[in-house]
Amino acid sequence: MGRHLLAYLAPNLALSLSSVGRVAILTRLLSDDAYGRYTLVYAAMTLAQYISVVWIEAAAARFYAEAAEKGEKPAHFATLLKLFSWCAGGCALVSIAALLLWPADVNLKIVIAIAFGSVIPRSLIKIALETRRMAQEATRYAVVETLHIGLGFGLG
Repeated sequence: MGRHLLAYLAPNLALSLSSVGRVAILTRLLSDDAYGRYTLVYAAMTLAQYISVVWIEAAAARFYAEAAEKGEKPAHFATLLKLFSWCAGGCALVSIAALLLWPADVNLKIVIAIAFGSVIPRSLIKIALETRRMAQEATRYAVVETLHIGLGFGLG
């Protein structure tokens, strides 16, 4: 039990440090206007992810034990991936249409497109991570999540 708790401590510490570091760095590097745009893009991306795919990530965790017990893990993952494909595709189509119709600066549209494009791979990673967590592979979960947070902080 203690080993699992220690494994989960690393990603939580990495997330806390990267959040504080991101605010500290970005508030000094960006102008007020640019930081405001960054914050709005980040909030919109997070909202889009919550609406479109976070519930699938939760389902990966919620129904894993039952699927493993019944020997139905392949069907569980097939269902998750089918739902994910439909929801991510719908989110992508809505995002593309909104970007094409929105009369905004081209640079802002590019940033938004990149942000929304990052939702899909991040959600796939989260589905895999939730599966690892539910399979009680805490160390693997912690290593991948910590590396992901560190790379996210390092890249932007």
